[in-house]
Amino acid sequence: FNAGELVYAERCLLSVQDAASREAGPLVCNMCLRPLGGAVMQLTMLLKAAEERTRRKVMVSPADALLLRSCPGARRPPCRCPESCEEAFCSEECREAAAAHHAHLCLGGEAGDHVEPALENFCQHAAESGLPHFCLAAMLFARMVAAVCERSRPPGPGALEGAFAEFERVPWSSAAGSAEGIEERRRVVEEAVPLLSDLFVTGETIQKFPAGNTDGLFNADLLDGVLGMLDRCVVDVEFENPHDAELRALADGSQAAAAPQAEEPAEPRKKLKRRKQAASGGEGPPEPGKKRRTQSGATPGVSSLSEDLVATARAAAAHAEREASESAAV
Repeated sequence: FNAGELVYAERCLLSVQDAASREAGPLVCNMCLRPLGGAVMQLTMLLKAAEERTRRKVMVSPADALLLRSCPGARRPPCRCPESCEEAFCSEECREAAAAHHAHLCLGGEAGDHVEPALENFCQHAAESGLPHFCLAAMLFARMVAAVCERSRPPGPGALEGAFAEFERVPWSSAAGSAEGIEERRRVVEEAVPLLSDLFVTGETIQKFPAGNTDGLFNADLLDGVLGMLDRCVVDVEFENPHDAELRALADGSQAAAAPQAEEPAEPRKKLKRRKQAASGGEGPPEPGKKRRTQSGATPGVSSLSEDLVATARAAAAHAEREASESAAV
């Protein structure tokens, strides 16, 4: 192979934004994790997360707002969930690809009243007991429920479809290394099964299981095997926000602004994020007797973001980075 030549490209089958990333603010696609909207939306979400954390209102001056509008606009408006939950997607293709699991995990609509507390109970148990990859496991079980209810697949391992059906399911508990460790992991798995069942078994779905029997899908052996499969093939990936360079350029005044473009309005959200998107730097006052050049559509005398806004954004990004590092260490 030649230097720089692509040798192999791996296709992502399932992905989830980690908890530390979600708490920082920016909005990403629920399926492929692509940051949504343009630089302004990403910065706005980061600042909103900082507001929630500090309980202090972050003010964006008219001059900053005008300069931010000169930044390239949203590449494509986010595709929202039709049930008006908090999740969004980068395209119709991603929304359709996620439909198999999102339909059974959606917090919007009438079903959300059941899903939200049940999902919270499962996630709380998983986090407190050290159950690995529990978000991905819930997404995978949601896909299996869809396979049983919508495509008449048999409850159990046969409900795994596509590449997931080909992976080896070595029990997660078996990798504990000692008899005590195996017993403890098995206990954690067994306690998680009824919580998963409570999440997915409803009056509507149970009618679509053969004879109403859900034990073939919700049992400790299958969950243990799915967790072991995920533990062996899941990788953690971190990448910079692609809009980071645009915001840094605005911070130091090097961005050659185009005509102001309308940005997709950001909506208040409780959770979400993407790391490393702080604007940095700042431009000092012009020399006496010298006029500062203005960018197209910008306010005369203003060619970079204000120091207060830059400092707030950098602090918010630093907090997100610290939270991510601490969660990774745990």
